[in-house]
Amino acid sequence: MVSYAQPARVLAVCAWLALTGACSSGDDATSSSTIAADSTEPAVTISSVTPTESTQLSDVETPTSTAPAPDLPDYDIDALLRSDEIVILNVLPPFPESGDMPFPVGMADFDLVFSPDGDWEEARQHVDIYRLHAWQVRYVLTDEQLRTMFAYLDGHGILLMLETEPLTYTQSAGCDHGESFSGVYDLEMAQRISDLGGALHAIAIEEPYHFVHKADGPGNCQWAVERIVDEVIEYMAEMREIFPGVPVGTIEPIWSSPATTPRDMEIWLDTWKERSGEAFAFLHIDPDWYRPDWPEVALGIEAVVDARDVPFGLLYNGGAEPDGESWMQFTMENVALFESEYGGTPQHVSFQSWVDQPQRALPPDDLGALTSGIVRYFGERTRIDIAATDAGVAITLTGNDDSPVADALLTVSARSLSGALGTRTVTGIVPDGITEAVVVIRANAEDAVPGPADVRLAAISYREAGGPDLVVNSDFDAGTNGWGIYGTPSGDVRVAGEGDETWLAISADRDQQVFVDGEIITVTPGAEYEFEVTFGIQDQSVTAVNVAIEFIGAERIHMDMAPPRIEVVRATTDANGLLHLLGGSLEPGSYLLAVEYTGDLDYWPTEASTPIDIE
Repeated sequence: MVSYAQPARVLAVCAWLALTGACSSGDDATSSSTIAADSTEPAVTISSVTPTESTQLSDVETPTSTAPAPDLPDYDIDALLRSDEIVILNVLPPFPESGDMPFPVGMADFDLVFSPDGDWEEARQHVDIYRLHAWQVRYVLTDEQLRTMFAYLDGHGILLMLETEPLTYTQSAGCDHGESFSGVYDLEMAQRISDLGGALHAIAIEEPYHFVHKADGPGNCQWAVERIVDEVIEYMAEMREIFPGVPVGTIEPIWSSPATTPRDMEIWLDTWKERSGEAFAFLHIDPDWYRPDWPEVALGIEAVVDARDVPFGLLYNGGAEPDGESWMQFTMENVALFESEYGGTPQHVSFQSWVDQPQRALPPDDLGALTSGIVRYFGERTRIDIAATDAGVAITLTGNDDSPVADALLTVSARSLSGALGTRTVTGIVPDGITEAVVVIRANAEDAVPGPADVRLAAISYREAGGPDLVVNSDFDAGTNGWGIYGTPSGDVRVAGEGDETWLAISADRDQQVFVDGEIITVTPGAEYEFEVTFGIQDQSVTAVNVAIEFIGAERIHMDMAPPRIEVVRATTDANGLLHLLGGSLEPGSYLLAVEYTGDLDYWPTEASTPIDIE
């Protein structure tokens, strides 16, 4: 997820669809449909149902279609969806040329996935369902590509799920055209799939609760949940005219703002069942990986879903990572965090992307390819144990059944818990038109969260293009000259030192505030800058202290005030899965020792940490 407010699919996909009409009102010049997105007379009529009515799917009179309904193959989709370890895959096809618009690149080997030449059996044997998004059918895929896909999936026993936006936008919507409003077009795409000989085995409706009810920004709809459900009931009646009896499940995001809660999913699932007369076939969640409590929220939602006997799943992906290998690594770290550390047990796991990474799906033994995530998912789960010994620290890496993992590269680092000095650096570009900046320090004020503040600032520097330090008295050798200090009630601010070292010591209780401002410095618009702080901080004070460079009239760039990690060693385990860390590797003090293992095709990533005292 790139956005803190909503999933990355909106930024990467909806930007393109807005141009073509699916995410904004106006005529759709690229679709075979000539329906305007804000038309009040769509080609497929969606009957209006008032939110006070309770309309079950069994009560809806479905319209007559001139096309014969395809015969569904002999399979038990309900039993499959209720199984464990169901793997769902979507490969993002290459997008059309889009000029300067920020569209996802897509995966260059999309066609190879559905070709006899595509060698991915190791991953494919685990894939149960292929999830096809309706906008891919509408805008990207040709008839030939779709027929080839259908034949390939059928030949390998992989069922087809359509991800679709179920609502239809009209002038009476009372809000802006946004995600979830492509229903009339998506029904046309379902008909196109049928006409080309494809069979849909399941429908996944995409995030109508959050986009049309929960989202609270300007122009958002905030419809009653009942109204959304009733329109989806009408939509599914139309869909089942094309594909009789097709089950419907739902995808919803875990947003940071407005914050998703398990209660939201209770409301959504219960309202749907009460008004439609059936339970959803599944609930898949799309987490914001940058929301700190996403695993706890996901666990709460899993409990809500399990209590209602609805299959639960996650969309696993690599967020905003900049290249395929790091994107896939972050994906597996999210898998390990939720399932190993938090004990989550999703029945369905989805591997798909709607952003620029990864740029290829194959081969599955390439750690930068999408299908490698499937192979890795079925590898061994790992665990790290850290134990103190007379000689130092013993670190053990084990896999399934406590079997040792040999020749595994471990990274051991330490973070000071006793305020030892370390340095962090931020680089960037001076905003256009900005010529002045100032260093600001805050304790329990503005961007700092109230709490006990205890920090030593040994040096604060600002340089452009490798030039001289522009901060006046940046190392506090001249006391507080050049620094303005204020606050009511104020904490303690003083210059202290030890030997040749000098620092600004700041301490404050939760109800005390500290404001420190440096002298205004002249900066160069467009210049590359380096902002650096050398500091020592107590662990409990990390969020209570904020240090930043403020480009006056533009933005404030904050320093991460968590103590920097010190890399202690990178080494491999022996035949017994052991790595011995000898004493003397760190200076005396209290540390949080952290051990990380990135994993590979055979083993999940894992990490562990423990506090230690070095004398």
